[in-house]
Amino acid sequence: MLRRLLQNHPKRIAVKEDLSKRKVGFQGEENVDFHLKFLAPNYYSIFHDLRLQNGQGHFQIDTLLLSRKFALIIEVKNLYGTLFFDKHFNQMIRIANNKEEGFPNPVMQVARQKMQLQKWMAEQHLPTIPIEYLVAINDSRTLIKTDNENSDILEVVCHADHLINRIATIQEKITKEKYKPNEVRTLTNLLIAKHKPRSEDIKQLYGIHKTELITGVQCPICKISAMERKSGKWYCKACQAKSKDAHYQAIEDYFLLINPTITNPQLRWFLNISSKYVASKLLSTLNLPFTGEGKGRVYFQAPLK
Repeated sequence: MLRRLLQNHPKRIAVKEDLSKRKVGFQGEENVDFHLKFLAPNYYSIFHDLRLQNGQGHFQIDTLLLSRKFALIIEVKNLYGTLFFDKHFNQMIRIANNKEEGFPNPVMQVARQKMQLQKWMAEQHLPTIPIEYLVAINDSRTLIKTDNENSDILEVVCHADHLINRIATIQEKITKEKYKPNEVRTLTNLLIAKHKPRSEDIKQLYGIHKTELITGVQCPICKISAMERKSGKWYCKACQAKSKDAHYQAIEDYFLLINPTITNPQLRWFLNISSKYVASKLLSTLNLPFTGEGKGRVYFQAPLK
């Protein structure tokens, strides 16, 4: 979306800020993944951004570890400064840059995820298994504080680089294996099959119409749109770069921003080409699944190579 908006578009700042937040979140999950790599191989099944549905609706889990002894939910938080967990008001207070902010208590959030997962497993008629949970704070410089009467919360909240030690403690606490290897495989396959990834219409999210988007093939070198199609290649007037497959990114953009299907006229509009024969040739070389023939042919989104 960002590369398809003009520099002075009124929604560009909001899109850019949201992209930055998502990048931070993704980097935080990658950091947790790094620490989880030190777990004993083949002992855990690890699921990321798992989204399931029970009778109460959808719920999402940042990271789920599954072993024969227990399941572990890990909620990842990318917060800096000082975090104070207030038991009386059941909230988390973040102090940073001389400013106090209140946040929902992530311990309550992950405890609720545990209950939702238990309900989901019951609905699937699965054998019960202990479900533990942790809140992982990614930045090791972040201070974690609470008052003395709430000190048990520190058994749940930890820095990401302490995750392995916390998991080892849970493993020592739960000595009996609850699942057989085939039951772990069954649950693993079921979690994958029942995962419902969130689908967002980004245009609707920001209230942006397709006519507001920059069309054309973007130059992979100077990032300026739009390149021209000449003699089977794409040419950039700005930097003189040439490319055979620069249209791949543009078609991916179309599928992500406009529609998961595309026709010859739609391709011509988005790539800024006039020839229906050139458009037909480009579509045929992409090996996309399709239905219909001639003018009625419709192509469907698929990985481009």
